[in-house]
Amino acid sequence: MPIEADRIGGCGRPRSAPTRRGSVYIAVLGSSLLVTSIGLGALAVARVRGLAATGDLERIQAREAARGVQELALWKLAGSERDDLPEADGRWLEDLRIGAGVAFVDLADPVDGSPATGGADPLQVSVITKLGGAVQRNTATVRIENHAESLVPRVLAGTDIRLDADSSVAGRGVMRAAASVQAGSAPVLLDVQAEQGISGTDLRGLVFGDGPSANVPDAGTVADMWSDSAGVINVDDLPSEPPPMPPLLYAESFEAHKYTRPPNWNGSGCVMSPVAIADAVDGNRAVKLQWGDPTAQWWIQHWINANQVVPHVVAAVRVDPPGGTAEFQMRINWSTWSGGHSGTDESAVVRAEGGWVELAVSCTSPSHEMNGDLTIFTVDGSKASFVLDHVRVYDSAAVGGGGDAPRLLERVHLSPTTNPFGVASADGVYLIDLEGEDLVIRDCVIEGTLILKNPGAGTRIEGSVAWRPVVPGDPILIVTGSTTPEITIATDEIPLVESTLSVDLDGDGERRSVFASRLEGLVLVGGNVVLGGRPRFAGSLIARGSVSFEGAHAVFERGAVDPRRVPTGFPVDRRTVAVVPGSATTLVP
Repeated sequence: MPIEADRIGGCGRPRSAPTRRGSVYIAVLGSSLLVTSIGLGALAVARVRGLAATGDLERIQAREAARGVQELALWKLAGSERDDLPEADGRWLEDLRIGAGVAFVDLADPVDGSPATGGADPLQVSVITKLGGAVQRNTATVRIENHAESLVPRVLAGTDIRLDADSSVAGRGVMRAAASVQAGSAPVLLDVQAEQGISGTDLRGLVFGDGPSANVPDAGTVADMWSDSAGVINVDDLPSEPPPMPPLLYAESFEAHKYTRPPNWNGSGCVMSPVAIADAVDGNRAVKLQWGDPTAQWWIQHWINANQVVPHVVAAVRVDPPGGTAEFQMRINWSTWSGGHSGTDESAVVRAEGGWVELAVSCTSPSHEMNGDLTIFTVDGSKASFVLDHVRVYDSAAVGGGGDAPRLLERVHLSPTTNPFGVASADGVYLIDLEGEDLVIRDCVIEGTLILKNPGAGTRIEGSVAWRPVVPGDPILIVTGSTTPEITIATDEIPLVESTLSVDLDGDGERRSVFASRLEGLVLVGGNVVLGGRPRFAGSLIARGSVSFEGAHAVFERGAVDPRRVPTGFPVDRRTVAVVPGSATTLVP
């Protein structure tokens, strides 16, 4: 029998056929799984990318928000008083909403830890922004700078500025008047500004009428604020005539010397020269001085004639060497120019025992137009050598005639460590209530701020004065009063020479120092100022009233007051906040 092939279902197909169908199924299933995996992976990538994009966006938004909040903080700082800020380092602005986020601002004073009391200290401003998951911190160190328009001009007058034909103004800066500037023919090198008119034929700087109006400070308000830290000098402690000084001139070798100006002196120097040094008065030792030295530029006779006064002369004298005893007298011989009158006036006899004594004599001439000589001599045949010092000439009408002599601040050093009239002020601020008396300041070195209240109309600064503030930009002089005060500034450009004055002005134990005659700070007067002589300013002059140049040759040197360093009590017109270069940092956690 023939052998038959195996069949399935009668189809006669071999048994191996079903394996091909299963392979296809597996392949399809695998492809599906792969596609699914790819899809899920793509979704995961998209999700990651979406989260990353959201994070980037939040960080960008947080960064921009931080910049905006920082600008807001600087704007608020520019509009804030320093004492409105926190007293201690820490949070200043908080819960500032920025869209869906929030911001905070911290302030810190890196110098003393107190933003409110740090004065001119820099501040560190930190801005923290939080937005979603993004946090950013921006920090920067800033300086708040106040600005006072009243400190911009070199000369500022609340009313007028007037110059006579004998005056001149040199230097640089602006001369500004709230009313008018009347310069006449005086040469003016400063720029000139006035709100109500400018006149002058020799204005060499810029001339303009418009500009920001300066808010002239109230001197009384400023003085009150500075008085809190002032050392008080009693007016009764100030001499009305200078005390005897160390020796300047010897009888055996009398030399020409520039003496301190008398009251109302309007020249640039005062010289007396000897014409005889001999035992020429009744056998006594004597020094004789002529009334005027024709070879000198300025001399006593010129002062007498120009001021129409009859002189009163005061001189200090002592025996040399110190410790000896002798009697002294002073004599004036005079004659009028017309020759119709002549005479002799003598001082009282004064006995010197080991120290200085003063001689004083008034001339009895009926006219100021006179020639004359002055002799200081021993009496009773004494041959004692003596030292003569500090000859002063006054108006007899004011001194010998019963008038009040001015108080004097002369040949002294006033500073945070030295006060010849009492306890030194550590801040270098001193207050004198003159109670209507005149004060003459001359031949001084002053480091600090002097407040003069209620000065007399004859108050003046003259001679050689070296004056500067303890802190640059602070006032050196504040003048105020119950009525409108007036002060004359008629200093000269002659340096202060210790060896000439025979005074140790800087306390170094020697007399070799030389000081430039210069006002280096800010002068604030609550009334009127008259300028004469040859004053040199390395600062600014502010007057609530007028400023008059009467025969003054003023120079405004380098060293103008910085309007960004506003002293206590002065009005602030605007504030600026500047980021210290290189101080800005960004921290992204």
